[in-house]
Amino acid sequence: MKSNPFKIALVAVLLVVALVGPSQRSASAGYEFQAGAAVQTAALGTAFTYQGQLKQAGLPVNASCDFRFKLWNAASSGAQVGSTLDMPLVVTGGLFSASLDFGGSAFNGQARWLEVSVSCPTGSNSYTSMGMQPVTPAPYALYSANADQLDGQHASYFQRRVSGTCEAGSLISAINADGTVQCGQIPIFTRTAVDTLNTVGLYPSVAIGDDGLGLISYYDTANHKLKVAHCSNTACTSSSIHILDTIDSSGGISITVGADDLGLISYFDSISYKLKVAHCTDISCSSANLTELDSLADSGIQTSITTGGDGFGLISYYDFTNENLKAAHCTNAACSSFNLTTVDSAEYVGATNSITTGSDGFGLISYEDNANAFLKVAHCTNASCSTSVITIVDSTSGALGRYSSIAIGSDGFGLISYFDSITIGRYIKVAHCTNIACSSSTLTVVSGTGNVAGEDTSLAIGSDGFGLITYYSASLSDLIKVHCNDQACSDYSLNTLDSEGNVGQAPSLAIGSDGLGLIAYYDATNRDLKVVHCGNVVCTP
Repeated sequence: MKSNPFKIALVAVLLVVALVGPSQRSASAGYEFQAGAAVQTAALGTAFTYQGQLKQAGLPVNASCDFRFKLWNAASSGAQVGSTLDMPLVVTGGLFSASLDFGGSAFNGQARWLEVSVSCPTGSNSYTSMGMQPVTPAPYALYSANADQLDGQHASYFQRRVSGTCEAGSLISAINADGTVQCGQIPIFTRTAVDTLNTVGLYPSVAIGDDGLGLISYYDTANHKLKVAHCSNTACTSSSIHILDTIDSSGGISITVGADDLGLISYFDSISYKLKVAHCTDISCSSANLTELDSLADSGIQTSITTGGDGFGLISYYDFTNENLKAAHCTNAACSSFNLTTVDSAEYVGATNSITTGSDGFGLISYEDNANAFLKVAHCTNASCSTSVITIVDSTSGALGRYSSIAIGSDGFGLISYFDSITIGRYIKVAHCTNIACSSSTLTVVSGTGNVAGEDTSLAIGSDGFGLITYYSASLSDLIKVHCNDQACSDYSLNTLDSEGNVGQAPSLAIGSDGLGLIAYYDATNRDLKVVHCGNVVCTP
């Protein structure tokens, strides 16, 4: 058997590191091979230069040798990528250089290995493999040559010149494929009087309609009307106003948007002393179909409504006759049919209440236990809330839970703002539920809110995932805002939103389609319905 004259170390040392690996040794021929490198030879080509040094017995080779290059998709048992490249190369002083081109599709972002085999001298046809070397960044510059492609199309195929403009005071929010533009308002903090027709705006409630605009229900005291204002823009600097019912309301009004994308309003009519609902017939709520829900006298004072997981209205309310917390579950979008349930039959409970839909699709109600001065939560265990689990959330000092407002945080758990009228200083407090049922929670006293006795608090979860709270300070006669800086609201900031007269009673807060707060409230000085549109997520004026 003829011996191989190259049963000695063969080393390839690359000038630019890109093919990185340990030295490779051929057991059959005694070759030793060190991982090499690759340099792209042309900006728009697919070839790259492979350079190295070949030694025999520790001395540089000076000869003509045949080299064979193969590209693989795995270090072993893989499939070959591209063609086998055979080429004679002159090795001078041990140095050699080869231009390798496996095609533009060879490097597509997936891992590759290069196999180099050598046969010396040229024509001996006795190749010895140096093993597999992993291919690292340099050849992958070939892949970036297609960076201006999307689904095989050049970027110029998709590019369109902008042909549209937006009026002063607005900005381009989107560019359409044909170059026309969509305009949006530049977010600014605004205060607007929505309805100024003599003693209007008590018990306001705001929701965001399917058109992305605010829908505000409220009571016109002077004319004894249930009204709705449909905002014409996200800041509600203009609106259309509609009369839905003639009532004499001495209780709450609450609005939601149902699965049919139409407004649904629960309210107390003290003419009939009944709980009623108004189902809007269009997005602007220019008219509504009215339904009486509870025929029991004095039922429906202090009501709150949400859209349940089934897409139908779910209403919490106070039964003044029996001093109970009750719930009405609509069984259709218009709430023309419904089921009534007593949620808590303990004495004197639910005089102020707030309802939301939990992350489990069931109702979660925060309310005041007036007899014991506790804050309670009822977690509905089905869509109709015919059964529920009741938890005392705060019983620390008495006179707790008044004017509560509840929403579901970004963690899927309830967040509740409420008023503590007994603790020295009379504070706004926040309860953060630690599970879906709110059977446990953490409590935070919002410092700096002392002597704030007044109307409802209102809470929503901002586009930053944190709570945003508004409340009326009776001592200051101002509308105040609290922005939570974490999910539990253990850290927060406060600002005054309106201090022009006696303003801010019974505020209602929703997060608009622009991700910013929209707050409806009563201006007692001018006897108007007003709105604040936040100019940023924190709602700093």
